[in-house]
Amino acid sequence: MNDILDDIMKLYASTGVELIQTSRLSPDAPDVADLKSRRVVINKNSRWNHQYIFRLTHEIFHFIEKTDTSSRLVAYHGYDVRNDAEALANQSAIKWLLVKYNGMTDTPNWLEFMDWFGLPSFLENEVKCQMNKDVTN
Repeated sequence: MNDILDDIMKLYASTGVELIQTSRLSPDAPDVADLKSRRVVINKNSRWNHQYIFRLTHEIFHFIEKTDTSSRLVAYHGYDVRNDAEALANQSAIKWLLVKYNGMTDTPNWLEFMDWFGLPSFLENEVKCQMNKDVTN
């Protein structure tokens, strides 16, 4: 997993996004991407720390997939799937992590993938869909 974390940190560096990790926030405070200042704040005190790798990856994809209609501030609230920016960051993070995962295993399994990278359960269908696309391509 350290290689994955190294690769995520390289994504932050290559996109010029400053990563701020803090334990001073409430366990309920969301991670935030500030598209204008090019900063991401990751809450190390989050009740969702088991999702750490996914959260890091999700937040950087707000910058990589930024559109003209992207909001300046994007806060990860988990179930905000109606927000197009959140859905796109989820999909892109899953695709990127799937490439890493497929290089680590000969027997891909969606449950294992979600567990390894801390994907929230509401993304189960998206993971299955992306894994299916990966197999058929």
